[in-house]
Amino acid sequence: MTPKRPKSLKWVGNELPDGRPERYLEFVPARDLTEEETDALTQEQLAVVRHHPDLYREVHAPEPKKKTAPRKAAESRPDGAETTNGADVPSEPTPAAEPATEGEE
Repeated sequence: MTPKRPKSLKWVGNELPDGRPERYLEFVPARDLTEEETDALTQEQLAVVRHHPDLYREVHAPEPKKKTAPRKAAESRPDGAETTNGADVPSEPTPAAEPATEGEE
């Protein structure tokens, strides 16, 4: 099975004090390669690059996130209150929610 193609290649090789690479591969520039430049490499060239992890590091596209199952609507919350259909249900009625009777003052 052929290994997955990298999105790009990152140059990790050593450089001399004047900025020239200490070691390099003739068919690959001694710098970071873009996605287009990496796509242009053949499988044989990629195999040679993979044998030199001291010169290049493969950068792969992030894996797509797996979808998780939706939470149940009536799950309990950490504070102990329950929810119904995603709406909070107060555990005790608030004074503003109690009906006022006529004649009370």
